[in-house]
Amino acid sequence: MAKQFKFDGLIKQAEQQKAAAEQKTEPEKPANELDIKQQIVIKDEFKFLIPPLMDDEYAKLEESILAEGCRDPLVVWKNGSEYVLIDGHNRYAICSKNNLNFNIQIMEFENSELVMDWMVNNQLGKRNVTDETKSYLRGMQYNREKKKIGENQYTLDRVGQNVPALSTADKLAQVHKVSEKTIKRDEKYAEAINKLVGDDKTLKFDILNRKLNLPKGSVMKLADEADELVSQIGKFLKEGVSFNQALQQVKPAVEKESNNPHKEYLKDLRNKILMCLDEAIKQNHSEPLEELHDFLQEFSKALD
Repeated sequence: MAKQFKFDGLIKQAEQQKAAAEQKTEPEKPANELDIKQQIVIKDEFKFLIPPLMDDEYAKLEESILAEGCRDPLVVWKNGSEYVLIDGHNRYAICSKNNLNFNIQIMEFENSELVMDWMVNNQLGKRNVTDETKSYLRGMQYNREKKKIGENQYTLDRVGQNVPALSTADKLAQVHKVSEKTIKRDEKYAEAINKLVGDDKTLKFDILNRKLNLPKGSVMKLADEADELVSQIGKFLKEGVSFNQALQQVKPAVEKESNNPHKEYLKDLRNKILMCLDEAIKQNHSEPLEELHDFLQEFSKALD
């Protein structure tokens, strides 16, 4: 009788363990649309990636939504248990303010880098985007691609062994239907803009939306100037000084820097380093790397 009681106890324990395991592995029930709408997350890295609408554009959008409702769905990224807004920040703000309904589209990405790539590609397909914004977004995308961990500036896919890999610039050029040179100029433009504005998002978006009309070619040249000089021009712009007047204000300092006899030498050395690095990546040979090592030592001594 005792043995039977013990056996029954073991059976009961096994059934309890099985039920607990089934309960633990039961798939999580998907959140319904209403729940998702109530827990949408806004992150600055996505909100401020794309320039906001101009005041008149925002007013027209609000007028349209009030009259016809929010026709286009807001896009959210399902990041684990979070639902992060990645497209429709203006529409979300208008609908929240006026207590209006909206639809959502859920997308899944492996990481935030892929989210930003999708956002850039999506934005560049819109008609109301300025050339300055397109250039800046492509330049920043190119810069992000080159910095990805575990990859160099050449893509890993090859059609055949004897076919050289596409550079990142070539790859993005094909995606955006521009030339490789355009992508590299875009990187220069983005670098100059970031130097010019620092953390001032308002100034950046005023430039990209043409509220401040800055000649693109002149801005690109600032990428090669010292950070403090470019930052000083940005400070003048914030104070309402025109771009040309700001250049005149810092011109003596720029000319002094340009007349530095070591500047051209360092530029030439930098170009040699980049060429060696490109060659090493393309050929996967040790000789360019050894030469690169020597150049880097020389560069370090020159800086000292």
